[in-house]
Amino acid sequence: MEELPWQSFVGLRKGGVWQLYCQGPNYANFRTSSAAVIAPDGTWFGNLSLGVALAESHGCSINLAPYYETFDEGPSALRTAIDIGLGPGWAVKYQRQRRNDEIVGVCIWSPRGEWYESYHDLVNNSEFEFSDITCPWFIQRCRKAEVDYFLPPGSGWAASLGIVKNVYSPEGDLYRSHLQAMIAARVARPTGVLVREIEDYQTAVRGAHPRSTQRVMSATKLALLAGVSSSVIKRCLRGRNGLTTPQALYSISRCFDAERNAVALQQAAEVDGVDTAMYQRLMSDARSLRMDDRVY
Repeated sequence: MEELPWQSFVGLRKGGVWQLYCQGPNYANFRTSSAAVIAPDGTWFGNLSLGVALAESHGCSINLAPYYETFDEGPSALRTAIDIGLGPGWAVKYQRQRRNDEIVGVCIWSPRGEWYESYHDLVNNSEFEFSDITCPWFIQRCRKAEVDYFLPPGSGWAASLGIVKNVYSPEGDLYRSHLQAMIAARVARPTGVLVREIEDYQTAVRGAHPRSTQRVMSATKLALLAGVSSSVIKRCLRGRNGLTTPQALYSISRCFDAERNAVALQQAAEVDGVDTAMYQRLMSDARSLRMDDRVY
């Protein structure tokens, strides 16, 4: 292995030097590079970040940017890190599809040798926040999650930009459908809960209405309350909300949330002509049964 000018990378300590070794220049790139840190007593640390951390603990001042400069794409990776808000000494390389050069991922290296496989990995294991990252690609993914799937803005939820509808949580967990992601973020209700809440509301209105018929709070009226089509409501009542659009699922979930939207639901029932006291009692009983059945 070829010894690089270690003075640029790990520095001196009393009684000896810490050295940085890497493979020859033909292999100096982000995909195949291999490096090791050698302690003054000759101990070999094949894990670069571990070796650097140990060198730092012995009083060395660490900055691996000169090492990254030796990589084939090092200078551009260092510039990219500065452009997107990570600062000097960091390196960022985009992973691209060969067939169309589309960005599909990112690799990040810190000035101390830590490697991160995504922005979520970076934020969850460093002092950076999502708001610190100004990468247009990542911002576009977050914007898609917020606009298309109604996921909490500014929290790190991100969605893939291609045909595949992968969604990533702030912790970096992968959801392979918008439905799973929306439920995990609590902007949509699980199928069983949603069906039960709609049915409980419909039953309470009909039970408190002087004319307890199928026309009272029908699927059409339920759809008007939620701002969706009656066919969407009917699909939900059959337990098939996976066939609805994110917009419809979001609207239905918000409308029939018996806890957060209780006032609006009661007002709609009163307009329909229910006995308010009886309606409240029936809704309270229904909620207790859902709790007993652990449907929430």
